[in-house]
Amino acid sequence: MTGALAPERGIELFLRHVSIERGLSPNTVAAYRRDLAAYAAWLDEAGVADLGAVDPARLRAYQGALADREPPLTPASVTRALSSVRSLHRFHHEEGTLAEDAGARLRAPKRAQTLPKAISIE
Repeated sequence: MTGALAPERGIELFLRHVSIERGLSPNTVAAYRRDLAAYAAWLDEAGVADLGAVDPARLRAYQGALADREPPLTPASVTRALSSVRSLHRFHHEEGTLAEDAGARLRAPKRAQTLPKAISIE
């Protein structure tokens, strides 16, 4: 592991990776950017200036903050945001810039299943 990795720098490296190396669509990269900007702001408010200092407990706290947010996020939006954060941490762990993948065991909340609509007789 090499020194501290500021969240903003880590996010920019990740976004460059997904847009250039993985060739993801501009809309997908924009969604990652929005999700990770909110994550970076939350880390900043929590006083975390190094992605290496994020542990699973801190990620669970972020998950709770997403669930308690006003206006509330839909379960699908919470799941997408957590997926973005897990991808960020996994990328940096695989690149060797983070010693631990803090998001490896983080699971998104189960989405409620809806019953199918009944077909009318007509």
